[in-house]
Amino acid sequence: MTRSQSDAAPRAKGPKGRGKPRAEPGLGEGAAGAAQVVRYLREHPDFLCDHPELLSVLDLPGRSNGAGVIDFQQVMVERLRGEVAEITRLRDELVQTGRNNLQAQSRVHQATLALMRAGSFEQLIEIVTVDLAVMLDLDVVTLAVERTDHELPPVRVGGLC
Repeated sequence: MTRSQSDAAPRAKGPKGRGKPRAEPGLGEGAAGAAQVVRYLREHPDFLCDHPELLSVLDLPGRSNGAGVIDFQQVMVERLRGEVAEITRLRDELVQTGRNNLQAQSRVHQATLALMRAGSFEQLIEIVTVDLAVMLDLDVVTLAVERTDHELPPVRVGGLC
């Protein structure tokens, strides 16, 4: 048994998904837009094979197997769609974390090269106190310098030589 063109049109949500065909953006009003979609899909039967990502957004009807019969396939498909959505979210989060890490690594590399280019102690202090905050996107950079014109006494810690 074949379905008519209006049966394949998107329907407004109502009792059990039945209702008037919805107008989709760019497709015209109601049955006319639905007829265009149906005609296109009939002319291109492999369209959904070429675009399987559309299957996850379509509201496909469940199978009716009679009273008291549960369609496990539909339940499994819904569970798998949820898992795919979660995996996609995790993948996007992982990619973003990788990008952030690469950006931080690049900043540290540039800061290290700047420190190595310092020609004098004064230039080193200027790079640390002025440039590093900008390069590393920090609020504050502190540099502590100790005077070493005399030898420091050894530090004795209990248990260590």
